[in-house]
Amino acid sequence: MKKILQVFLYDLLFLIPLIVLFIFFNIVFFLKFPLIWPDEAIFVDTAKNIIENEIMATNLFNDAIPGLQLHSVWYPPFYFYILSFWINFFGSSIESIRILSMIVSFVTVVMIYFFGKILFVNRWFAFLLAFIISIDFYFVQASRVARMDILSFLFLILTFFLFVFIQTKKNYKWYFLPGFFAGLGIITHPLGTIPAIVCGLTILLESLPFKKKIGKLLYFGLPILLCSLVWFLSIKDSLSLFFEQYRLQFLRKDPIKASLVKLFTEEIYWKLTLIVYGGVIVTFIYKVIQKMRSINTRNIWQEKFILVGVFISIVIILWGKEMWYPLYLQPFIAIIIVYLFKNATEKKNDVFFTFVMGIVIFVIGIQTFFLYDVFQKMAGVTYNYHDFTNQIQKQLPKKASVFLATIPDPYFDLQFNKNLTLYEFPTVPVTEKAYHNLLDKTDYIVINILPQQYWFIEEYVKNNVDNIVVVKQPGGYSAKIIKLKDKSKRR
Repeated sequence: MKKILQVFLYDLLFLIPLIVLFIFFNIVFFLKFPLIWPDEAIFVDTAKNIIENEIMATNLFNDAIPGLQLHSVWYPPFYFYILSFWINFFGSSIESIRILSMIVSFVTVVMIYFFGKILFVNRWFAFLLAFIISIDFYFVQASRVARMDILSFLFLILTFFLFVFIQTKKNYKWYFLPGFFAGLGIITHPLGTIPAIVCGLTILLESLPFKKKIGKLLYFGLPILLCSLVWFLSIKDSLSLFFEQYRLQFLRKDPIKASLVKLFTEEIYWKLTLIVYGGVIVTFIYKVIQKMRSINTRNIWQEKFILVGVFISIVIILWGKEMWYPLYLQPFIAIIIVYLFKNATEKKNDVFFTFVMGIVIFVIGIQTFFLYDVFQKMAGVTYNYHDFTNQIQKQLPKKASVFLATIPDPYFDLQFNKNLTLYEFPTVPVTEKAYHNLLDKTDYIVINILPQQYWFIEEYVKNNVDNIVVVKQPGGYSAKIIKLKDKSKRR
């Protein structure tokens, strides 16, 4: 008991700075970075519908996006049920739902530390791994935004933690544990497939007899299949909607650049960062080749696991294209950096140690720079979400239908006014007729962004505007409130 307490206290010493850093970021950036996103409104509205009507659906687009009023199947369901359970007890305010993400991200930070500890068998290296990911630009964003990314990321870390842990176990039944969390990842987010693919391929690449590989894969794959079956059964009566809604998602992504490509081509500091990441990966591959040539180090399952993870995450991120997805690459980049740092401290090679130290300092420095840049842009700016939404609400009559195309999205305060019917701009391409039908049901448009197919809104407003009011905070948020003509007088 005394030894367990001593181990706990040692780990706590390393976790306290990570927890302090986590709390600091969430106090500074809580409702301001990222700004309150329309996705958050759509997800919360879908979760509320589970509570009210026992079905994943939303009326925020009316019938512009096929089937969403009946069954929202364009995302896996697990996060929405977790969110509906949370809302049922703690409400659907923006503070409440972002706190849920913060709790998940807090658990993630702690688990990253223990994952690093079991992977590198050293608290200092575990701390370095957790620190690098904790200050990552994408992790800091995902840690509070009400999307499923952070829950999916937690399942990724839990899967990898358990997968590394069971390497010391001879009984194949242990593979059920990482398989369970990999399965939860799949029914949480499309990129939840990453841990399942990475661990599955690592097993296949292990230097083991064929029967042992199959045994491991069966125990690992069974819970994944069970979770996937649960998802299938939940949508089996809506398969046509599933394919149509996913078709629209891919149609939306088709013309846009992958986020990594966009960062590399458009942002000089990100270009430099991605070049360094590429250098880190190449250096790691070189070290792996060196190790493979060593007679005494034939078992390199860890290196295979890391290489597979890097390759799969890059491919899926480039395929997925979304701005949030680089988050899923960061664990592998951080693992490689810590691996090289550990290797450099073990080898008596001053040149290699200096090179790796330079990489560590650069990565910590550039991520700090990205976050400080955001902090600088926020400094002295009067951001007040609730004041902003209150100004908007004052310009609306007691009863109206309101079309929102605004960041930060005022949905979270306007939702409590039961006399307002709220619509969001379609987040995927829809027909001009469907867009106009949605606008025909609208009395007011609140807008400060240029959403997809903005020209439909522009044309509609040009033909049907009655009055425009601008609400703004000095140095803060602003939006146009467009009152449309009476519905009987529109063109």
